[in-house]
Amino acid sequence: MPYVQRNASGHISAIFQNPEANAEEFLPSDHPDIQFFLGGIVPQKRKNTATSELSETDLSLIRVIEDIVDTLIDKNVLMFTDLPLHAREKILQRKNTRKKISTPLDIIEDDDKIF
Repeated sequence: MPYVQRNASGHISAIFQNPEANAEEFLPSDHPDIQFFLGGIVPQKRKNTATSELSETDLSLIRVIEDIVDTLIDKNVLMFTDLPLHAREKILQRKNTRKKISTPLDIIEDDDKIF
């Protein structure tokens, strides 16, 4: 991981573990574009200070919105299937990506002996 797909503006629009159609560019996990896509680091190429400030708050607001959606679903106020297909796909993609980066790598095979 990760192979990236970029949009017309050159920003990452999707990340894949394996090469996919339109996603053959491999970047190291700590690459700034990867970190920005995952919500970690905002690129430094900002011309307008107000735009930069707005972009920085967008990243944290995205997580807040995700938490609100999860809470509404947990309380049965909103059904996941009530959301538009595109919204469901984006939410699932972010959940899967966060799960992948928060899951420790299994470096010991089942048949490896520790002692």
